[in-house]
Amino acid sequence: MILKLFPRFYDTICILDYRNIKTIAVICMLLTISVTFCFTNNFSNVEIIDIDIPDEKEDATLLDRTKLYVEMSESETKFLSYLIRRYKPKKIVEIGVSSGGSSVVILNAIKDIYGAKLYSIDLSKNVYKCPSKPVGFVVHKYFSHLMKNNWRLYTGNITAKFMDEIGGDIDFVFIDTVHRNPGEILDFLQILPYLKAGAIVVFHDTSFHFLERSDYNGGWTNCALLSVIRGQKIIPHKDLLNGVALTFPNIGAIKLDDHQEKFAFDYFNMLVLPWYYFPNKEQINLLRDFFKKHYDSFCSDIFERAVSKHNLYMEYPKEPNVVDLIMVLWKTASRIGSRIITFLKSQSQNSSQTQDGKQKCTP
Repeated sequence: MILKLFPRFYDTICILDYRNIKTIAVICMLLTISVTFCFTNNFSNVEIIDIDIPDEKEDATLLDRTKLYVEMSESETKFLSYLIRRYKPKKIVEIGVSSGGSSVVILNAIKDIYGAKLYSIDLSKNVYKCPSKPVGFVVHKYFSHLMKNNWRLYTGNITAKFMDEIGGDIDFVFIDTVHRNPGEILDFLQILPYLKAGAIVVFHDTSFHFLERSDYNGGWTNCALLSVIRGQKIIPHKDLLNGVALTFPNIGAIKLDDHQEKFAFDYFNMLVLPWYYFPNKEQINLLRDFFKKHYDSFCSDIFERAVSKHNLYMEYPKEPNVVDLIMVLWKTASRIGSRIITFLKSQSQNSSQTQDGKQKCTP
């Protein structure tokens, strides 16, 4: 039935390599999302925003000063600022900080919102592009005037580690981390229990898989989340990168529907999709305890089964011990030894054949 409705989609499937299980999984997920969207939502849950160049001189100056550090286009930073000024949130969480460029954009947007505070979280302690710099260094070095006891930075662990200290009633979230499964899926599940009803969740790099064609299979996580999470979708009318309009906007927001706990299965079920990296043991244990605390046993069991399966399929390396090390060295030495013996035998045979040839040619 579905293939008759979408004949071009069927043609596309026919030319794919069915051995690529990741490709098949992504296609099935996107088809399900598309059909569900077409037949149930009827495009009524999308608000398209046309963001103009800001008139405020301070905003223009800020954009110019942060363009080296903000990993977003100018139109994306304006979209983020617009949402903050429109909804005037009091408690904001940013997951994914890097140098701190997006933190600057948020702090500038909340400077006139009384009582607003930003809590920023990053898994790393140092900037991934410049390991000699600490996460968030741009805020401290160049924009300290925006810090008026309204910014708290947490680094060195996953979001779950800090959420009890940050607390609930969060009304705005900006998520921009790895763009690959299970990345932002886990980020969202960690922040969801602490969100206020009707909170705004913003995802960056929602069309990352089109921007990075060389890594096409890995960058669709935020696109899927923007589609799956229940609520009013908000996207920019156009997204410019270096003055050129992108095919699809690379940023989007969701004003969450009430009673998000009813949709927990939808979000946990995304963990069944292919993973492109695997969290370490400490992170898995933190997530396990967090999900048992905040979700029902059915959802936490999905996480457990996903971890078990992906760990098996990805052949994630175990922590090495002495026995494993000895076995690896033994196998390596055996392979090298067998190659040396094979080489020496071939040399010996060649030498014998050469001697035989010389003897035959001697009168």
